[in-house]
Amino acid sequence: MKTITMDMTAYKDPSSFRTFVDVMARNLTNAPFAMYLFEEIDKADVAVLDQLYFMMDEGIFYDAYQRPLFARGAFIMMTTNAGAEVILNNPNDPDLRNKVLKDLRTKFRDSFLNRFDAVSLFKPFPDPEFRQLAKTLVDKKLGRIRSFYD
Repeated sequence: MKTITMDMTAYKDPSSFRTFVDVMARNLTNAPFAMYLFEEIDKADVAVLDQLYFMMDEGIFYDAYQRPLFARGAFIMMTTNAGAEVILNNPNDPDLRNKVLKDLRTKFRDSFLNRFDAVSLFKPFPDPEFRQLAKTLVDKKLGRIRSFYD
């Protein structure tokens, strides 16, 4: 499945709405059955979020001329840093999920959040795990360098 990644910080101004609609219309025309990853949706303008809401609600995306584009085959994932402070300040809280969802509700409308099948939380790596991950990646890179340069 093709993955299309869109950084939503590019659509934070009301003036960027038209650009967003044009880019999405082009993507949906060329790849209606793809995974769409919208990164940092908390940075996007409200009009952009409304357009995404209708796409998730109806399965149809309306282009700049209000022509409907099929979006029912699109698999949508979104990332946000909203709730990050709650996770960083209370990583072992048993009620963490509810606190993060409460924080999300302050940034997004309930009707928008209700369109998601799941909300996943990602906690930061503890230092030992982070070091192990870094070591693994460095060792892998060194292995490639050694094989290339013999």
